[in-house]
Amino acid sequence: MVLKEEVLEKDGICMSLNLDNVQENISKFECALVGKLLGKWKSFAWLHSELSRRWSHIWEFQLITITPN
Repeated sequence: MVLKEEVLEKDGICMSLNLDNVQENISKFECALVGKLLGKWKSFAWLHSELSRRWSHIWEFQLITITPN
């Protein structure tokens, strides 16, 4: 059985995060909408065009993919 303490002892050095930078990065996504698309495949260009047409008049719109397709 593996104990949590043993893993943490051998895991290495922990990172120290600059909390001001973390808060700044979080604030960039304060109004983000995240979703996953299921169903028939559509091209990224088509999806970007369609979502921009529908949403860009409300606020600045950016579509970002996190996985290559």
